[in-house]
Amino acid sequence: MPRGRTTKDSNDTQQYFRIGEVAERVGVKPYVLRYWESEFRQLDPEKSRMKQRLYSRQDLDLVELIARLLHTERYTIEGARKVIAELKGHWNSGLEALAQGASPDPGAQAEEQPPAIDLERKLNSTEKELVKAARSLKELKSAHSELTRELVHERQRVARLLEEMQGIQNECDRVAGELKARPKGDPELIKLLKTELQELASLAEEDSSAGPALQAAE
Repeated sequence: MPRGRTTKDSNDTQQYFRIGEVAERVGVKPYVLRYWESEFRQLDPEKSRMKQRLYSRQDLDLVELIARLLHTERYTIEGARKVIAELKGHWNSGLEALAQGASPDPGAQAEEQPPAIDLERKLNSTEKELVKAARSLKELKSAHSELTRELVHERQRVARLLEEMQGIQNECDRVAGELKARPKGDPELIKLLKTELQELASLAEEDSSAGPALQAAE
């Protein structure tokens, strides 16, 4: 019996296709066709006495329609199921509409693709978000520049303070060095003490009662 011409019995002259032939025709694996049978109740091929699936010409059109909706038009299973339910067996009409770039069911396709007004609303919302982000970025750049200027100013002030501290430290080291280098019997200091003692002695001579005390001091 020729391939693609299998019949259920000798009295049935309708053309039938085996599952492998249908799968090859639409470009899917046989298990995909079996899965589609579970998702689309309209796809119910007859069975031979050997329990082999026998797809009629109408079954083949339905399979091609399902493949086109799912793989080319990117419908979901639910969306494709609604389209097929609306066509009510007119699978060729759906295929012809898709071939012409039209929708086989405007209501179902509207669910698959958002209306233009929604796309425009999303676009406007995205543009507003971009403007807001650009404004925030500009404010951040301005704040960064201000902080940079303040940081430079503070670094300069710290540098001046460190320089002043270094000058004070140098002066302290110089004074400490002079004190350390000065001898214990500093002549100037001794001279200053003698001058003070002489002034005290002059005052003591004026008061006789201070004589013993002056002698003791000498």
